[in-house]
Amino acid sequence: MDPSASLADKLASKTASSNSLDSSSKSSSLGSKHGGGENGIIRDTPFGYLEGEEDQDQKNDVTYVCPYRGPVFGALTITNYRLYFRSLPLRDQEPPVVVDVPLGVIARVEKIGGATSRGENSYGIEIFCKDMRNLRFAHKQQNHSRRTVFEKLQANAFPLSYSGRLFAFAHAAANSVNGNGGWDGLGGI
Repeated sequence: MDPSASLADKLASKTASSNSLDSSSKSSSLGSKHGGGENGIIRDTPFGYLEGEEDQDQKNDVTYVCPYRGPVFGALTITNYRLYFRSLPLRDQEPPVVVDVPLGVIARVEKIGGATSRGENSYGIEIFCKDMRNLRFAHKQQNHSRRTVFEKLQANAFPLSYSGRLFAFAHAAANSVNGNGGWDGLGGI
């Protein structure tokens, strides 16, 4: 076989495999099964959904005020099970900041700042978790995104206050009729 032909074949194969990873050609089976948002828009989320988990809200212009790295700009996704934030790194070498919090861990949600708040990150939401984490997300006042995020968090993190069901009970596995489906007490006699 001609060495130049094999090099061309390798190059073509490499180009084809790298093109298969383009965002336009990615399979969106996760997004199509879950998270079909408003107006049929398929949302691309980098985490796997649990069965029964559905998108509730997504904001792409949120700043997470990280206590270690400072303010980090990114996208916030709220499902009926979790709050998920992923930063948009400015450089390719920089790893993204990821915050993945099950809503059952949230103890309290508060709005911070008001209409007269001044400062870059003084308007947003602060979340107090049962595992001692305090998360602060800054929103832009002109977008009014804080209101919808706050309402979705309240309704999904505290569903019993809104006549809802807890995620674990709403999506629990079905039990057998008698509870002893796998054991037969008389079978050994």
